[in-house]
Order: sequence, then structure tokens, then C-alpha cells
Amino acid sequence: MRANKTNRLFGKLTILFMPLLYGCGVEIENGEQAFQRCVSCHSMRHGINYTGPSLAGVFGRQAGTIIDFNYSDAVRSSGVVWSAENLDAWLTNPQLFIPGTKMEFEGIPDRSVREELIVILKSKTTISLAGDSLP
Repeated sequence: MRANKTNRLFGKLTILFMPLLYGCGVEIENGEQAFQRCVSCHSMRHGINYTGPSLAGVFGRQAGTIIDFNYSDAVRSSGVVWSAENLDAWLTNPQLFIPGTKMEFEGIPDRSVREELIVILKSKTTISLAGDSLP
């Protein structure tokens, strides 16, 4: 129970301070910078959600299917399965890829940054046999 309260508080603080930490419209120069923006809203651990759902095991998972996360109807009913291609489209412009999403992220216009980020996400969100994401 305490962990859930802590996660909710972390999510609220993240929303409040994210513009100060990352700036609005600040250009992302590489995949690692982009990844740091991901972890400000998303956990890499299975079963731990922040403002956004956990990204643990995201590759091959259907969008909107983590049971204890409150997705938008658009994401829940999208039928999207997260692959490198779909993540690339999502990271380019989430609102264009799935209109009606609640994700407030402007996207990453630079293809090479998105490609780096997808490689990082794949390495950091793979589920191990122990049920947790790898470091």
C-alpha cells in the first residue's frame, strides 16, 4: 500500500516539475536523453506504474493491456502491438499515431534519436525469467 502512495506522489511531482527539468520544446540530442524523459513518467519494473504505465516487457505487448493502469479508451481499443516500427511511429507523434491518447508528449522528430531510444528501450525493458526488467 505504501508503495502505491509513493508511486502516486512521484507521478504528481513529476508532472509538476517536468517542465522545469526538461523544458518545453527542448531538443533531445540523443537516445539516452530521450530515455531519461521516458523514466520520468514510466517505470522499467513489472507491476510498477507511474504517470505512465510500466514499460517492462513492452515489446510484443498489446497497447492498453496493463490491468492496473488507467489508459485512454483510444489506446485501450487501438489494437496496436508494440514493435520497433510501432514504437517509432508512436515516438514520432503519439497523438497522431493513436488519436485520443492521454500521453502528453510532443514526440521526437529526429529519426536517429528515436532509433537509439528504441534500442535502449529494448535492452532495458526485456523481462527476465525472474519477472523483472533487466538493468
